[in-house]
Amino acid sequence: MNDLKTKICELIALQGPLRVSTFMTLALSDEQNGYYKNEMPFGKKGDFITAPEISQMFGELIGIWVIETFYKLKKPASFTLCELGPGRGTLMQDLLRTIKKLSADCFQAANVLMVETSDKLAALQKQALSSYRDKVRWLKDFDKLPDAPLILVANEFLDALPIDQFIKIDGDWHERLITTDDNDELGFTVGNNVLDQTGLPKKYRDLPEGSVLELSPLRLEFVEKVLKHLSRHHGSALFIDYGSTGLPYGDTLQAVSRHEFKDIFANPGKDDLTSHVDFSSLEVIAKRHGILSGVITQGAFLTGLGLIERAGRLGADKSHDVQEKIRLDVERLAAPEEMGTLFKVLALSDEETGIHPLFTAEQNYRD
Repeated sequence: MNDLKTKICELIALQGPLRVSTFMTLALSDEQNGYYKNEMPFGKKGDFITAPEISQMFGELIGIWVIETFYKLKKPASFTLCELGPGRGTLMQDLLRTIKKLSADCFQAANVLMVETSDKLAALQKQALSSYRDKVRWLKDFDKLPDAPLILVANEFLDALPIDQFIKIDGDWHERLITTDDNDELGFTVGNNVLDQTGLPKKYRDLPEGSVLELSPLRLEFVEKVLKHLSRHHGSALFIDYGSTGLPYGDTLQAVSRHEFKDIFANPGKDDLTSHVDFSSLEVIAKRHGILSGVITQGAFLTGLGLIERAGRLGADKSHDVQEKIRLDVERLAAPEEMGTLFKVLALSDEETGIHPLFTAEQNYRD
């Protein structure tokens, strides 16, 4: 049994079963043994590969979105360019290279802030962005963003924010908790807490017995902070993640290690834990704040910004092997059977800035 699993078992023995959100927080962020404190999640030698690690085209196309948004903001003399959970810095590296090449005004006005809680990952980001050292600063707390127009990017950030789970039994939503058996093995149990259905949409009340409902107050709270900033200071945000625009039900909590799915209880602190994002609930709170929103698939977003054209230019006059690699990268990023449909892009903008035209088209891009 690893150190963190021992700690979790001891905590359950002292306090009783844990909420799923508490378990996720310990597994990912425990000061001594949390996943993001000690493990290296990204890349071929890590546990998973994110879109920026697949191809430079991903960051380049988001760079184009940043430039277009900068012009929609009417070219402010200064704005905050923020990335949440920046991984190894690959996305921002490709993004900055693109805006520097294509828009000197945008590059000059951008004050780059990387919001990162892991010192280990921040060190890698600083290395990747060393050529921009005078332009980039690091923060651990989003609340410390300056009062300025904001262009924000977050790729695979929301999926790691903790969730709580509820299971429908006899018409009520009972909280699903985590406990131990006689052999100190972790597993699920049903708690006495019952979800107040007063504000729950009817579509949730009609789900069949045994359904699992996932709610993430932390996701809503974090996105609400972004919404408030956009309301006060203008700008746009992109949240890119895997998830659904439909009902957020079903057990989507998953553990990944070395590119393979694992038992979520087997190695807490050693395996990455994530869950699917409920984009529909994020759009609901955006509407409450008077913020424009739209969700399309990653495939539609990237192709709409010129993925195919960029791939053609990148592969021009290159060897067959290089062109084939580029073609496979395009498929992985945008094909429906790869990341193209499962991954969604949520755009948020204040009314004065306006939302990118890709997000105002008919919603035939949704799942």
